[in-house]
Order: sequence, then C-alpha cells, then structure tokens
Amino acid sequence: VEAVEDLGDGRVRATLGVTARPWLERLLLGLGPDATIVSVDARLGGPTVRAEAAGRVLGRYGIAADLG
Repeated sequence: VEAVEDLGDGRVRATLGVTARPWLERLLLGLGPDATIVSVDARLGGPTVRAEAAGRVLGRYGIAADLG
C-alpha cells in the first residue's frame, strides 16, 4: 500500500503498487462490488481487468455473463 486516504462514510481510497496482473485480479475478485477501480495502468489491463477476470472464472463453469 503506497497511500490510504479516508473519504468518510466508511470509505477509503488506497493506492497500491501492483506489478502482476494475476495478483490484481485475485484482489479485485475478492473485494467484489465493494471496491471501485479509480485508475489502473494500461499495462495491467485497464479498468476492465476485474470484468475480464470474472468472465474467465465464470467461463470455467460454463456460465456466460456480460460483465461490461
């Protein structure tokens, strides 16, 4: 964690240094809809990284979903 900012109402903004997409995907899938991506380096997949990872996981179970 590089920085944490208290936004009030129980919300925080955390800045993370991430060098590996698989780690970021696991983090985002674990946090679910409680986390909002503000900015992601394009080298890690951009703002759709969570939807892409979720789509792959659901595909393994034969579930098709449009996660935008």
